[in-house]
Amino acid sequence: MRQTPALLALLPLAVALSACGPEFDPVSLINDYRLVAIATDSPDTVPDAILTAQVIDADPEGRAPAPTVWSVCPYSFGSGVEYACLVPES
Repeated sequence: MRQTPALLALLPLAVALSACGPEFDPVSLINDYRLVAIATDSPDTVPDAILTAQVIDADPEGRAPAPTVWSVCPYSFGSGVEYACLVPES
């Protein structure tokens, strides 16, 4: 009966090891279009400042990325109205 606690202690390890397998592609493999990051020229900003943002993407087929359109909504009405912007764009 003393072996039961030891076996129960090994059970989470056995479950974790059984979940690992070669069926998943490594995260470094890009086999379809992937948005990698959005980089800005400054990590923070102040109101009325100009901030430059750039899309960093990867496409293994070498296609040109689609044009990027940016918009900013500082306050929205929420999900009840499909996140309509409280402040209209100028």
